[in-house]
Amino acid sequence: MKIYTKTGKTSMYFDKSIVEVVHSRHRFEQGSVFWHDQHDAAQNRLYFNDFLDYSISKHLRRDPTSKILLFYGDEYFNKLDIEIIAKALIETKVPANQLYIICIDENFKKWAGDMFTELGLPNVNITVLNVLMKRVVAPPLTPTPMKYRFSTFSRNYLKFRLQLFCELIKKDILKNFDYTFNNIMPYGEVITFSHDEMLTHAEEMGYSRTSELTNWMSKVPYTLESTNQFGNGWQDKMATGIYDKLASAGISVIIESHFDPFWNFKGHSYEDFRKFSPAFPTEKTYKTIGCTKPFMVVSTPEFLKEFKQLGYKTFHPYIDETYDTIENDNDRMKAITSEIERLSNLSDQEFAAVVTKCTKIAKHNAQVMQTKQANYSFPLEFKWAEEIMVDTFAKPRVT
Repeated sequence: MKIYTKTGKTSMYFDKSIVEVVHSRHRFEQGSVFWHDQHDAAQNRLYFNDFLDYSISKHLRRDPTSKILLFYGDEYFNKLDIEIIAKALIETKVPANQLYIICIDENFKKWAGDMFTELGLPNVNITVLNVLMKRVVAPPLTPTPMKYRFSTFSRNYLKFRLQLFCELIKKDILKNFDYTFNNIMPYGEVITFSHDEMLTHAEEMGYSRTSELTNWMSKVPYTLESTNQFGNGWQDKMATGIYDKLASAGISVIIESHFDPFWNFKGHSYEDFRKFSPAFPTEKTYKTIGCTKPFMVVSTPEFLKEFKQLGYKTFHPYIDETYDTIENDNDRMKAITSEIERLSNLSDQEFAAVVTKCTKIAKHNAQVMQTKQANYSFPLEFKWAEEIMVDTFAKPRVT
């Protein structure tokens, strides 16, 4: 079996001996697999409709044993992606049952199946492999005294993340946090934001240039003390220094990848974020769960509601989670920081009691995650993929 790719980005998933980069006059083998993933689109601007060109679609029509494998086991996709995929399949007359999709969790699987069915393609094959969760296994933790009430970590710079820190500074509660905050976008060519650019962004969001804000901003970036094989902690989203910080804080405030449900898609009209995509929990959430910590999540509306559909529990009423129901981004951010402020104003004894009450829930979540990690197996129609994907189904490693 050959794995054909147009970008050559598959080396981490397959033995290199079976991978070939497609050239203009390629002769494909029978029973081949054509690979495409979100990184092909995001980093190489190779979208599915361009990937599924004349030569590949012709081969797929002639050879029903060949397949397309779309991999979203470590990434996000949305309704726009599905519309592009469905349109390309229909226009090229490639049968839908030759399309195989690996997505990150059960919510994405159900949503994608419903979307393809609505578009007239009910026979697409979809399964789950949460690579981000499988890579997160916190080391055994000894009981650690609470150094800070909260922890929060921001590796790449986004305006909503700056807004969170501006609110915490304005309320004078950032002092209760162990945190990181970087002024870079680390994907592809690294983009660094100057202090003046960040202050301008803060002003655009309505924050004044107070001495507290400018002083804090002047010291950005706030990074992990430890480094890794790259030499810089921010270059590795699986940096192990996070675990010690999580262990020594009472509550983790998880800054997830998405806050605005339609982030980067303002040019498209979608009336309901629930149909645009499910909530997207990443390794950020699973690291906290692995450390058996209670959490709040700075993310899209109804993140917690959907996360509970995956078998996890959250911490209401000990932590007020009504913020999860608020669709307006600014209002949701203010509700999150107001709850952090309420918890900050508790006495040490009262705060410790909240954490204690949340511990049983946190242990339940850790057990759910461990069970999911240990029991990964593809359904029968995907066994061919399980057999050729390197190390993906290996026992989770302590990182």
